[in-house]
Amino acid sequence: MKFKWTIAVLLGLVLILACANPVRIGLKGLKADIISLSQDIKEGKHLIEQASNLEKQIIENPSEELIPEIDKLKNRMRELISLEIRLKTINDSLNILEGNPRATRPIKEEIPIIRDRIGGLFEDIEVLKGEGVRLEGLKAYIKGGKIDVKEKETVEKPEERIEEEKEAERKKIEKKTY
Repeated sequence: MKFKWTIAVLLGLVLILACANPVRIGLKGLKADIISLSQDIKEGKHLIEQASNLEKQIIENPSEELIPEIDKLKNRMRELISLEIRLKTINDSLNILEGNPRATRPIKEEIPIIRDRIGGLFEDIEVLKGEGVRLEGLKAYIKGGKIDVKEKETVEKPEERIEEEKEAERKKIEKKTY
């Protein structure tokens, strides 16, 4: 008797799993991924606040001691920006799920809502990219004196070489004419 009940339960479980919609299961998994990504990207807003505080410190007192802090903040932002690849993968998976013949009407209606949320996360990542560029500008602001000297040296050297070459050509021409 126990053997018959075990087989009946297993057959019932197999029947339930066979009827389950794999598109719905896949969509639930993608939603969980989006939730975890959005929590990580929300941390980026805290990093933006840190960047603006750091900018105030640099404007008040530009010192090279702040460069390691800038680098540390930029590296953390890079980690968050790298999440863009996962977002693109999720977006591609949504395209596949939408084109699946087992996708029901409620699932197809839910996919554009999820895409809008992904679009918002892409915008947040673009803001983080802009902050990274701004941090690089602050780093250049701190090193400003050194950058100007290097630029002047590289600009003056080619001009001097050109003048020396012209004078050498003139001397050659003068020697040939005399």
